Parts: sequence; C-alpha cells; structure tokens
Amino acid sequence: MLLILTLCLVYTTTNATSRGGEEAGLIEQRGGEEAAEGGTGGGGMGEGREAEMRREKEEANLVRLNKLAGGMPGSDVRGWILSPMHAAAEHKLGGAKSCVDVHVGTIGPGKVRGNHRHHTKSESFLIWGADARIRIENPSLPAGYAEVMLDAADVAVFTGPAGRAHALANVDKQGRTLILSACADTEWDPAHPDTDYHIWKDL
Repeated sequence: MLLILTLCLVYTTTNATSRGGEEAGLIEQRGGEEAAEGGTGGGGMGEGREAEMRREKEEANLVRLNKLAGGMPGSDVRGWILSPMHAAAEHKLGGAKSCVDVHVGTIGPGKVRGNHRHHTKSESFLIWGADARIRIENPSLPAGYAEVMLDAADVAVFTGPAGRAHALANVDKQGRTLILSACADTEWDPAHPDTDYHIWKDL
C-alpha cells in the first residue's frame, strides 16, 4: 500500500512540474506575441499603441492619461489628482481656456450625457470609472465624427471645443458608474443655452 501511494505521489509531482513548464512556455509565448503586436508587455508602449493614441488625440481630442509612457500624471502613493483644463492644455487638446463653470457628475450604465453642440462654450473633461463611448464631431472624417471606446481602468482627458458636438455614453456591462469632471469657459445660462441638442439619434 505504501509503495502504491509513493508511486502516485511521484507521478502527480512529475505531472504538475511538466504542466507548469508548459504553462510557463505558453505565457512566455503569449508575451512574445503581445510584444510583436505592439502590446505593453513589460510596461513599455508598442508602436501600435502609440499610433492609436496619436489617432485618438488628433481625431477625437482625447488622451488616455493612464496609458502615457511616463505613467499616470499627478499620481503618488495617495492616488492621482488632476485639473481637466490643465491636462487638456498640456496635451494641446483645445477645450476650455479658463475654468468659469465646473461640474462633477456621474453617468449610469446605458445612459448618455452631452449629445449636444455649444456654439460659444468650450469644455474640458476628465472621465474614468466605467467602460464608455466618447464621440466628438469631426467633419474631416467620413462618418462626420470620431469615436473612442474607453475601458473602466482608463482615465481620459477629453475636450469639446465650441462648435463641435460631443457625447459621453456609459456602455459598461458590469453596472459601473462613469465619473466625470467638467470645466467650461463660460457660465451656463438656461435662458440663453446657445446649444443644439440631440445631435446623434443612435445614442
């Protein structure tokens, strides 16, 4: 009986070691494939990711701050803290030149904010906390707009310059809440909204 138990233990240990080696090889192979495809792998940024971030900045006025090569700006052991206006200015995204009107808010799953066009007001946003669809009017593109899909882990700065329609939609399937901080360069006047509403019917 003791001999049988010993043989079983030797077989199990050998098998686990073999599987462990195979799994390590698969992980290493996947890591190599990710690096070849421009994945971040060891924390660096591949060419594919850099190109995508350039496209998002140029076409959609958006930068994923947590994906920057230098790491998340404004962060330390306590977390992070940022100004929407200053973050937008640093990355030359346009948006609000001064912060006259400040809003902090949330967007529940399946809900949308914005989907409007301000004629004279520019805004800068910080967005985080949930999967999101960000859309901004861009007449230079075939669809007439640019769109970026954000992950819940993303912290993004995004701007809506005067005359450019914009929308923020929470598309999170896990029920997470999208959080935003918005900075506008003019005060909101309900009597004179100076705004076109319901720009896109599919949102």
